[in-house]
Amino acid sequence: MSVEYDKFIESGRKWFCHVDDDNYVNPRSLLHLLSSFSPSQDVYLGRPSLDHPIEATERV
Repeated sequence: MSVEYDKFIESGRKWFCHVDDDNYVNPRSLLHLLSSFSPSQDVYLGRPSLDHPIEATERV
């Protein structure tokens, strides 16, 4: 996903979306929804893939 994000940074676009290959996206509805947010702040849309926080088992 780092290459995907690097390409986004190079593009100068306002929003970065990562969507799994088994999801459907309606671009017009997504753009309408995003228009209510500021692109200068992080926004997470969707559900987390886990039902609990990730816990590190090793300290670095």
